[in-house]
Amino acid sequence: MKKLAWTSDKLDASNTLVWGNYPTSRVIAMIILSYNKTMVEFDIIFDTDHVWAINSDPNNPDLTKTDLQNIATHELDHGAGLGDVYRDAAYQETMCGYSSLGEISKRDLYTGDKQGTKKLYG
Repeated sequence: MKKLAWTSDKLDASNTLVWGNYPTSRVIAMIILSYNKTMVEFDIIFDTDHVWAINSDPNNPDLTKTDLQNIATHELDHGAGLGDVYRDAAYQETMCGYSSLGEISKRDLYTGDKQGTKKLYG
């Protein structure tokens, strides 16, 4: 049986986005970054404990599903160097470490996300 990229500690020269049963409860998705002075690879796993939605209607989001674009944006921003934020005042930030069913507001970077990116990259 072939090991999935996110279950292996070896680089496979592929940036992989997969669905799988991530073993830690309450984790929606996880990015695994590999470095060799600079980032050389990333893998993202979207947990199959969640029911996922694609292209949710912004005017009528499905409040029973997790929005893929919302979560993927957050995980990819980890790849850009941004960390999770766990302050109540940061609930609108893409990098807020929490999400709720049907949430689609974090598909784009918010004020603090943009400031963090600017600080990292000018």
